Amino acid sequence: MLPDIARAARTITIDAPRVALALLDRDRARLAVVGPFATLDAADAWQPTAHRQPPADRLLLPMHAPDSPY
Repeated sequence: MLPDIARAARTITIDAPRVALALLDRDRARLAVVGPFATLDAADAWQPTAHRQPPADRLLLPMHAPDSPY
């Protein structure tokens, strides 16, 4: 069920010059943000080195300049 929700929640386009990837490891209470990536697909394809850890929840985030009107 979760993979279906993740596919449905993935935005087709993000209107931003760069994209960041947030990783949430609920089991170890860790949050990491990686990027910036030039495209949504590049951010979505990035994979951390697992070191036998459980998979992390992933969230793609638009990145805008501080003076952006968004």
